[in-house]
Amino acid sequence: MSTTLGKSYLATLPMPTPFHPPPVRSGPLRSAPVQGRLQGRLQGPPAKSKFLAFWTMKLSQVGGFLAGGFGPLTFLWLVLGYFQQQDQLQQNTKARRQLSDELEKSTKQQTALAVSSNR
Repeated sequence: MSTTLGKSYLATLPMPTPFHPPPVRSGPLRSAPVQGRLQGRLQGPPAKSKFLAFWTMKLSQVGGFLAGGFGPLTFLWLVLGYFQQQDQLQQNTKARRQLSDELEKSTKQQTALAVSSNR
């Protein structure tokens, strides 16, 4: 019974119509309606000055603009931080070696003092 119910349900669904794109004249996206839609999306609303153009942009466009501007700065910050950390690690290693040498000398002096006091 479920197979007949499934067939009757499928028979009631409308058939999709094929998609027919608008005609393209002498190249991709050259038709006037398509160009008009693209120009409106790419340029945004007209503004009186460049400063006002920034404030009239869509939020996603402002985010893309800021990401493009601050992206290289973040990578520069990352590289500079890496080199600074490398210098600090070298200084830390040098200080630990000096501390280890002084501790070793102190241990030898204490051992020599203990041996001389026992005699």
